[in-house]
Amino acid sequence: WRNPLDTPPFAASSKRQALARWLQPRLLQLFAAGLAAWLVALPLVAIHFQRLNPWAMPASMILAPLVFLGLIGGFVKVVLTLLLPGWAGAWAMMALWPISGMRLIAELLARMPLSDLPLPSPSIGFAAAYYAALFMPLTIPMISNRMGRRWRLLPIGLMLLLTLIPVFRSWAG
Repeated sequence: WRNPLDTPPFAASSKRQALARWLQPRLLQLFAAGLAAWLVALPLVAIHFQRLNPWAMPASMILAPLVFLGLIGGFVKVVLTLLLPGWAGAWAMMALWPISGMRLIAELLARMPLSDLPLPSPSIGFAAAYYAALFMPLTIPMISNRMGRRWRLLPIGLMLLLTLIPVFRSWAG
């Protein structure tokens, strides 16, 4: 007797489902890490470059494997050049491949709509207020226990407000 669930269409489907179940939390973690890094860097980028790129967060997730390979390639190139200096050009060519991929993706992302929004440079006080609002979710258990559940939305509202004020101010003139 043969189990009908062991036939190829069902076996392949269950493998795809297992892969999807394994991949989903990891992609969510990747998205959360990218969002957290983008939110932390946002005021620093605005202060130093007076620019906002809304594609930066998804781009960082796309580019992360290439950045990792580029760093490893650069390290391997340095070590191998120390061991075999005559082959330095070959090691450099191998290390160049992921860097070329990063440049290509960065150039494509630069052509996307709204890829460069000019911003006025925020003040240090504004950046401090932004980071205080960013820190607030860590204190939510204390706030919500004393003041009620509706206060849980306060940090989200503050983050949106502090993120959008410079954008609207730069568009107004």
